[in-house]
Amino acid sequence: MKTKRNLRNIELLRKHSDGILKSRELALILGETAKYVQDLWRRNPDIPRPLQAPPLGECNPSFVSGKIIDLDGYVLVLSSSPDRLRKDRNYGRILEHRKVIEDHLGRKLKRSEVVHHKNGCKIDNRFENLEVCQSNGEHLKMELSGHSPNWTIEGEKNFGRYWNEAHERIDTYRLLKKNGVIRAQQILLAQSLLGKDYLSLYKMERYLTPKLLQICNEIKQRMDNESRLSFFDLKELLSQN
Repeated sequence: MKTKRNLRNIELLRKHSDGILKSRELALILGETAKYVQDLWRRNPDIPRPLQAPPLGECNPSFVSGKIIDLDGYVLVLSSSPDRLRKDRNYGRILEHRKVIEDHLGRKLKRSEVVHHKNGCKIDNRFENLEVCQSNGEHLKMELSGHSPNWTIEGEKNFGRYWNEAHERIDTYRLLKKNGVIRAQQILLAQSLLGKDYLSLYKMERYLTPKLLQICNEIKQRMDNESRLSFFDLKELLSQN
């Protein structure tokens, strides 16, 4: 029921509610309770209101450093740009290496531009370790230079052949990523290159479980012995408790 009191407060709410002020702040302006303001919002959905989500940054009680490391081993940081907030799955976070380059260039990177980490450590986002590639093809050329596999003649003939869907897809990177191994490997690499006190590694030990450390050590030992774990060896190792 829209009484004179409600009509007056609705007009005041339309005037002051900008989608940023919280209900408790607007309640002080209206001389009402925060619950009353929330009820007006519910009854008048056309009035702007703040996003219904946990607060970002230092306003969040769980805030640590504002940085996280995703499953690919890249560092994500909170964006200060309003047009990037809460518009992707990372809740207002952007890739730190792209932000470093954008801040240096004074412009946003094009979607086609790719940032290359010179030392292979995705957590090392110092400017001197970053290089801009104009396309993903150029980036792949830099990444794969000197690492191309020596395919046999029989192996080359198999390219392009139809793979029966009954067979399991062999994707070692995806398997390692899904189980957190890629992230753990990048953290260990960063610790060896930059030291455990590097800012982006603050409280990141939570990603290094005993099981992941065991798997990373096993992979490293195989590489040191110039051998490697097969996809099925890795799958069996990851399935162990």
